[in-house]
Amino acid sequence: MTDEEQHNYKSISTHMAKGAIWMVAMRWCLKAIGLVQTIIIARLLTPDDFGIVAMALIIFAFLEIMSNVNVDMILIRNKNAAKEDYDSAWTIKVLTGLGVTVMLMILAPFLSTYFNDDRVVAVVQIVSLRAGILGFENIGVVDFRKNLDFSREFRYWVFRRITLFVFSLSLVFILRNYYAIAISLPVSAAITVGISFVMSPYRPTFCFTKIKEIGAFSAWLLCFNFTQFLSNRADEFIIGGVSNATTMGSYHVASDLAMLPTREVVLPMVRALDPTFSKIAHDGAELRKAFCGVFNYIAILCASVSIGMFVVAEDLVITLLGDQWYSAIPFFKWLALYGGLEGFVLTTASFFVVLHRQKLMAFLGLVRISVLIPVLIAVGHWFDVETIAMARTSVMAFHVVLIYVFIFRISSVVLGDVLSAIWRPLIAALIMAWTISQLHNPDYESHYASLAQDVSIGLVVFPAVLLALWFIAGRPDGAEKTTLKVGWEQASRRLLKR
Repeated sequence: MTDEEQHNYKSISTHMAKGAIWMVAMRWCLKAIGLVQTIIIARLLTPDDFGIVAMALIIFAFLEIMSNVNVDMILIRNKNAAKEDYDSAWTIKVLTGLGVTVMLMILAPFLSTYFNDDRVVAVVQIVSLRAGILGFENIGVVDFRKNLDFSREFRYWVFRRITLFVFSLSLVFILRNYYAIAISLPVSAAITVGISFVMSPYRPTFCFTKIKEIGAFSAWLLCFNFTQFLSNRADEFIIGGVSNATTMGSYHVASDLAMLPTREVVLPMVRALDPTFSKIAHDGAELRKAFCGVFNYIAILCASVSIGMFVVAEDLVITLLGDQWYSAIPFFKWLALYGGLEGFVLTTASFFVVLHRQKLMAFLGLVRISVLIPVLIAVGHWFDVETIAMARTSVMAFHVVLIYVFIFRISSVVLGDVLSAIWRPLIAALIMAWTISQLHNPDYESHYASLAQDVSIGLVVFPAVLLALWFIAGRPDGAEKTTLKVGWEQASRRLLKR
């Protein structure tokens, strides 16, 4: 590698690392604000209010997915994007958002029949306005990511979230019912549109010259998003039809909590990788190196967190949610494993796009739901809700294997790359889980103390075993070596300053 190539690679790696840090920080900041908001609102509203909103949230998730036509990725990938590209992309977002609003307005009465609650109609119709409004968001904010200006991206998202936080709480204090949550969603969309025009000087206009070109790209990504929605929400939709509101609520909360750690780290990392992968897409060797480097970290995160949460599920759920959520524990265990498997899939989205294989990505998503939905319907009819969680996790394991088989076919990444990155974290996580289960003290009267002990054991055992396996393997390049190197450099700088 020449000096120039080394400099370019170092620059790209630096941008990727900084981007990932900014995106993770942004995601966790947004999630923290949302968590505080939820806790406060839960103390002001009744469980019945949350039950209605939980039913509408399934439709809201569909609304969000179908509103996201992924025009951002087209503009990020196109280094020579002109005004007509930006304006055409904005026009597609506007038309798609309005279309989704109209569709959900029509579907609302049928959904209330399925959930057997007439209040769902008004909630869905109010929430549906969000898509039509959010479609007008200034397309110029795409340049924050395209130009790797992640600090500006951070400020944009956090500022709009804080504004929503203040406004939604005000509505709840005034109305004191589920309408407050429903109304806050389209109003927050209007606030977002305003903020986007304040922070970006770009002024879009309606344009149709690139509609066909952009639409062809977006159609396949939209199809992929639709399959993602079905994969993530089909189980809750089926549970809503075969069980009561209490069971649905337990499952919904368990699902969100179990997948929180992996999603809130992996998703922002993927968001940061979009422009980075695009810049090196022409170089197969560098793209492979970048992908394998990220995959190694993802393997460590997903293996340790998902298996760790599985083994401490009871203490963790009771500590965070209280004794009334005991019924969520069986769901939480299986969905924690699901979250770990999902992390390996989320990592591949940007990879497929930069390789111009969005059609294949959509096809694999369709294969997944063609297996998932019949399985969930059968399981929901013949077995209990815990079995639905088990079935969902099993289908995800099948999908992970399938998606990486195709990655090996379309790129220079090989099976050995994946196995060499995953075997050490997986074995370390399993040894950690076994150690925790063996040393667990069931005589603790406090779930807090029991959880603290188990987590402390995991924090010691997992990294110790991981490093031991790394030494046994001959100290290969990877996350362990990079982390130790960075840690040593930081420690050396601090010592020199002293």
